[in-house]
Amino acid sequence: MSILIFCTESFGGLADYAHFQAEALAVRGHPVLLLAPAGFPFHSLHYRLEILPRVTVTLKWMNFRWLQQLATAATIFWQQRSLNRAIDVSGSRFVLFTSYSEYLAPFWAGRLRGWTRKGIQFAAVVHDPVRDYVVGPLWWHRFSIAEGYSFLSLAFVHAPIDLSTVRPQPQLRTIEIPHGPYPFPSGEARRDEVRLHLGVPEQATLLLSFGHLRDSKNLSLLLKAMVHVPQIWLLVAGPEATAGQWPSSQYQRLAERLGVAERCHWRIGYQPTERVGELFAASDGVLLTYAARFRSASGVLHLAGHYRVPVLASAGDGSMLNDVCRFDLGEVVTPDDLDALIIGLRRFHLKPFRPDWDGYERASSWDRNAQLVATYFGLESQPGATTP
Repeated sequence: MSILIFCTESFGGLADYAHFQAEALAVRGHPVLLLAPAGFPFHSLHYRLEILPRVTVTLKWMNFRWLQQLATAATIFWQQRSLNRAIDVSGSRFVLFTSYSEYLAPFWAGRLRGWTRKGIQFAAVVHDPVRDYVVGPLWWHRFSIAEGYSFLSLAFVHAPIDLSTVRPQPQLRTIEIPHGPYPFPSGEARRDEVRLHLGVPEQATLLLSFGHLRDSKNLSLLLKAMVHVPQIWLLVAGPEATAGQWPSSQYQRLAERLGVAERCHWRIGYQPTERVGELFAASDGVLLTYAARFRSASGVLHLAGHYRVPVLASAGDGSMLNDVCRFDLGEVVTPDDLDALIIGLRRFHLKPFRPDWDGYERASSWDRNAQLVATYFGLESQPGATTP
């Protein structure tokens, strides 16, 4: 096999990214073997898919956090074992991680460094370059980050950044690549039908929070801001986040205490592809109000671009905020600031937006993404491509 892609997520933005990137590489003529967990929602005639193991915790044990952590650790080790076996069996010389991860890296990175001594080249797409979610002691966290980079020769990023690798990694090159669009289908129901079903007044501004319910999305701050802007309605659609973060029930209780529950609608769980278009079509805007610590790319922004829905955004410096500002894709507010968010909501309700969607689409291409990956793997010539 020419390229082996390692994806550890069965759904969500990373799974979508793995599929479309694998498709683009395969269409360019590079045989691709994609490793992904059971439940991966895509099938392709262009690349080959193999299933990775995953350890799950049954529903009655879900409240035991230590058991969930044990299952996560077991999954990491089993998936690393499958990766090593695939490298050995497939003969792939190029391995691409759909996302960088440092979790438990001191236990598995050494084996991958061994493969580099045999000529295997590793790369990773670093979606979250700021690794500030600390698991265990700080010294272990820093050691893990360094180990996670230790076998990589290429780090693909979506915005210029100096990666914090803890210790020098002289073998590592950082390459900027575009994040391609997610071509989800249009929904069957019309905008007015969905809004009527939700009970949203036509004159109201409906904002969509899409994807995992992570604390960094500042939903609690948004609910507090809605108290002061009665024209704003909220539609939350996506699965629960990982253990240790607010569940949807906690957000719903907060909405009730604040008196905004009647303006909130909750569709908790993974959203079927055929329904995603309806959610975006019914919405006047997409919430990307991340905390200042968020400096990554956002797959939801690309969905907003596909459906051409303006965004309300906040974050630290990074590719998501860069794209919103560069192409005037919506309203930008100061992160983690209630007063700024209230002002932003009022402006969003009143402001007519004219985003440069065409320019944004031209800058975001899966084919260009695949071309750069293949070029820096040494599989294609470099017609005018430069290192950012």
